[in-house]
Amino acid sequence: MALSGFLVPFATGALTKAQDIRDEQDEISGAMIDESSKHWRSKFEAERERIKKKKELYSEIENGWGKSIAEVMSHLGFLDDGNTEKAYAWLKEIGPENIAKFKNLKPEDYKSVFLENADQITKSIESKENVLAKNSSREGLKNMSDLYFGDTIRKKGGKLDTARQFLFGGPILGEKDIEASRLQLAKEIRAEDPTLEPPDEALLKTFADLDLGPISLGDGTTKGMTYSEERARENIGIDVALSAAGLEGTYSRVEGGPIQFTDFTQSDHTLYAAANVLISREFNKPTFNWDTYREIGALVGKYLNKNSVLANNEYKNFIDWAVKEEQRVDATIKTPENPKGVFNQKGYEYWVLQNAQMIAAYMADDALRPVFRIKYGDGAFLAYFDKLDEEIAANADSGG
Repeated sequence: MALSGFLVPFATGALTKAQDIRDEQDEISGAMIDESSKHWRSKFEAERERIKKKKELYSEIENGWGKSIAEVMSHLGFLDDGNTEKAYAWLKEIGPENIAKFKNLKPEDYKSVFLENADQITKSIESKENVLAKNSSREGLKNMSDLYFGDTIRKKGGKLDTARQFLFGGPILGEKDIEASRLQLAKEIRAEDPTLEPPDEALLKTFADLDLGPISLGDGTTKGMTYSEERARENIGIDVALSAAGLEGTYSRVEGGPIQFTDFTQSDHTLYAAANVLISREFNKPTFNWDTYREIGALVGKYLNKNSVLANNEYKNFIDWAVKEEQRVDATIKTPENPKGVFNQKGYEYWVLQNAQMIAAYMADDALRPVFRIKYGDGAFLAYFDKLDEEIAANADSGG
């Protein structure tokens, strides 16, 4: 049926506007795809090449010297960059007597952590590439923006929105969606990180008990004492730190074996983990004086105590403030429309403002983050900490 005269100008104008909208959307979608793919492909390729070189060197060492030598060298960091020259220089330095000690390790004293982790990393790269491929399309990026912004990108009621929905469907894209898509993609890609096997405890214990004397490591540093001596001092430093943090008597150590937890809460476990990280961080400094291991333990314990008190005080002050101001600050709010609950964005903004000192400490030292997450309100505000983590990651990605 022919269009009547008065409808022709309207239809022509509408189609012109539709084309303008389509062109604008295509331009924004293209920018979103370009931005989302930036850096990732080269990173994936570099990581795949690194793993390939490591596996080739591992296989070479295993074939020439035995599996136990390959595992020991991987634990020491001499296979990380696939540098054959450096690996063989270490074998020459360590000498045939110590190599023989490693070769005499029993099969039950080690497992193939290195190869298992290499395979997991390779699978992770493939998963990350699949995420990138799936979302490097116009539709995929629209979906990511929708996830990131929710309803905020739907300008309900506007004429342009009505035309867009009618002609194309879906939300209208804007310049701000380019950055949103990049952040959402980064979040989805990181969700594909591999779960790696830790170094085998049996191998580390056997290795620590070998009387090797000073030994060089893959990162170029040198250990000036035996591993058994080093481990003993590190354990003492941790024990001193935990005692200063109020955990004396809540665990025990079996000589030559792992720690035994007897009365540990979830909060205590975060302190224990933080003490291990902080002590290890100090002990691995090139300038560390091994004769100060007890003093370092005491300082770490004082540091943990200080921040535990900070978490408790900030929580109390925040709740007192919320009661006084009659502000609802629980992280999830349930309503008849949303029985599962929705994130309390306004409460989060109050939380950031009222807990500035703790948040500054949280951002400054990642070793403390598990402590703050549990110590603060007994873990009742994990959703706020998760949101804070997202913003920290986004700021790091943007170079801030």
